Amino acid sequence: MFTTKNSIFKRLISFTMCICLVILFYSPNIQAKDLYLNNLYQISLQRTNGIEIINLPSDLSKSEIFKLKNNILLHGDEYLTQNEIEYIKQNAEEKGGLVYGSWFGGFDKYYSMSIKEQINFFNGIATFIGLFIADSKAIVSFTTSIISLLNNEYILPESFSEGEWIKANCRKRYREVSYSDGTFAYFETGIFLNNLSAADNNYGSPKAILSGGLY
Repeated sequence: MFTTKNSIFKRLISFTMCICLVILFYSPNIQAKDLYLNNLYQISLQRTNGIEIINLPSDLSKSEIFKLKNNILLHGDEYLTQNEIEYIKQNAEEKGGLVYGSWFGGFDKYYSMSIKEQINFFNGIATFIGLFIADSKAIVSFTTSIISLLNNEYILPESFSEGEWIKANCRKRYREVSYSDGTFAYFETGIFLNNLSAADNNYGSPKAILSGGLY
């Protein structure tokens, strides 16, 4: 009788220990799963000046988000040359063209600068873009694109005088470019200047898109 009770007691202890082990084993996984789900539409990308938290499109399915995250992890630090971009575009024409995803990530910033000395229009725009882009070649490329666009619509002043202001609501965004079969091609970065004004003149909302990377 005593042996039977002792056996039952041992089994009860073993069962209790098993339950405790199961709880200990699954609790971290549950917490990790919850943490991952809470951050489903975000991903972090290491930059030269720190970590950038990138918000992803909320209208994508989980499988699409996982695929986008994977592409960011694999290609987030790649920067293609113009020749490489042209090669991809030529190949894509034979496969049904390229597909452009939704804009995501980046950040917004309102910028205003009172000119303390003479500054040309190019440098004024480059100052805006420098808020978002660290790479000097990329800054020049974006600035040249915006100046070229504006020159088709406005007669731009050669310079601004001391005391004049240049202002804009600035946005940076990213998007994924894929082949028609869904295969990743490259990323694009967009710089959007909304309500750009300089010396009391309004220049609308020019934008510039640079293919080949998350700048």
